[in-house]
Amino acid sequence: MINSENEDTFIESGAAEIPREEIEDYLHEVMRMIQEGNAEISDRDKNEDFRGEFGLSEDDCYALVMNLTVDDFCEKDLDQSRKGKFIRREKEYVYVFGLNRRLEYLVDDTEETFTDYDSSREVEIYIKFNMRVNPRERLFIISLHESEEKIKYYYR
Repeated sequence: MINSENEDTFIESGAAEIPREEIEDYLHEVMRMIQEGNAEISDRDKNEDFRGEFGLSEDDCYALVMNLTVDDFCEKDLDQSRKGKFIRREKEYVYVFGLNRRLEYLVDDTEETFTDYDSSREVEIYIKFNMRVNPRERLFIISLHESEEKIKYYYR
């Protein structure tokens, strides 16, 4: 979604362009905040289930985010979340990215006995986050889980 002349009204992507430089700058800030320890991953069920299925630690999840590029960008929209610590603040945006990775399933060796079993698969990961600067600078990773539908990339 792209901001039209009225900052609170959004129009479909394609009517106006989000410059690649804007996303490059945003990703640079995201990476800086993760490196400085100013990031947090929401404990939503989808996120926790995804981490458990593939045995991903919090550091593994941050590494996935650190590997995002401008070409992984999908959309920018007003933050509409309304509960807990993710209460919407004026003019805050969420950014959505997609990432394709081959991930290993967490396999219980006691139950699996065949050696030719492929315990990995290609996964399209849906990643959504926003950045807060007040009262303190913080990156909130709202979603980090397998995509429920095919992701549409903005620059591809």
